[in-house]
This record gives sequence, C-alpha cells and structure tokens, in this order.
Amino acid sequence: MGCDFQRVGTPNAVLMANVLWLVGYRHPWAHRPEAAARLVDVLAHGGGLLAGARRVEPRPGQAR
Repeated sequence: MGCDFQRVGTPNAVLMANVLWLVGYRHPWAHRPEAAARLVDVLAHGGGLLAGARRVEPRPGQAR
C-alpha cells in the first residue's frame, strides 16, 4: 500500500502566516499559563489574536 498526494493550487497567504505563527507554540517550553490567562482576558474584550498576543507579550522594542 502506498500513498500519493497532489497539490492543487496554493495555500491562502493569511492562513499560512497564521499557521506558521501558531506552530511555534506547540512545544512544551511555550506553555506559559500566566501569559495564556492574560491573553484570554485581552481577547474577551475584542480584537484579533495577533493584536492581542502583541499586547500581552510584545516583541522587544514594542510598547504594550
């Protein structure tokens, strides 16, 4: 038994950007309950996931 695949078209750019961003959080070292609790609070008040994540844990040099 074998398996074949065929790619049809190209993935949506926004979808791929989201998947690539999320893939980094599958590792155990990324489990941070305190940051997760803050993110849940931020998202409960509206806004997107990426914007909310940047408010909870900004990149170096970015303001909260």
